[in-house]
Amino acid sequence: MSFVCNITGNRFDLDDNEKCRELGSRFGFNIRFRAICYVFCKLFYGECKIISNLENNKNLKGIGMSDSNWANIFKEKFNYINTFYHTLPYLDIYNNEHVKNYYELDFIISSDVFEHIDPFPSLQYAFNNLYKMLKGGGSIIFSVPYTHFEHIEHFPNLYDYKIRNENGEYILHNKTIENKIETFDNLCFHGGPGNVLEMRVFSKNSIIRFLENSGFIDITFYDITEDMNKYGIFWSEYGNGVNDSCLIISAKKTAL
Repeated sequence: MSFVCNITGNRFDLDDNEKCRELGSRFGFNIRFRAICYVFCKLFYGECKIISNLENNKNLKGIGMSDSNWANIFKEKFNYINTFYHTLPYLDIYNNEHVKNYYELDFIISSDVFEHIDPFPSLQYAFNNLYKMLKGGGSIIFSVPYTHFEHIEHFPNLYDYKIRNENGEYILHNKTIENKIETFDNLCFHGGPGNVLEMRVFSKNSIIRFLENSGFIDITFYDITEDMNKYGIFWSEYGNGVNDSCLIISAKKTAL
């Protein structure tokens, strides 16, 4: 069976073992990327559209947070900026001066980012800043790995820390705000050893709680449907607690 890429419009095939969140890459877009674009179109067009076939709409204003392969096509189609923590254009979600640069947004895409941000000063503060940057009625499209169990902070007292490679193993050395010294090994990196450190594992309930506490409404977890399947969007379970069924989420700022 062949599928239609909802980003390029090209047809493609998928093997059954590719039908999960981070696999199924075609034309430079994996299944999670196609799902993000599917949700975007449902929010702003009411139905799935082929992104490359859309007319340019520079009135639709948004940002991404270290977005991947879809960033170039979004920049072409919309009034869109892909931001980064370590390079221009900057967005440190905790930095109020950065946040002030992005305001009255129609949308924010934050895909698999918030599991990596520092817990200090406050994870809730980071969600509050997402809310602050949106215009009334604006939407976030959000994803993180999560479980249906408890929210887990790997380093709840993280404050002043460094990660060092010691004899081939990465070790995190932390000095808490109370000047207590902590050391952690067996670190979990996404993208390979020493790359991007996993700070936490969300639960579904904690995601809802953070969003609701910031003021978001219409919080939606997008279960995979036959309509999504047409575009080669499938999820499957890994069976290890944090699983491949971590769905794409949207939420809205209350209209003013």
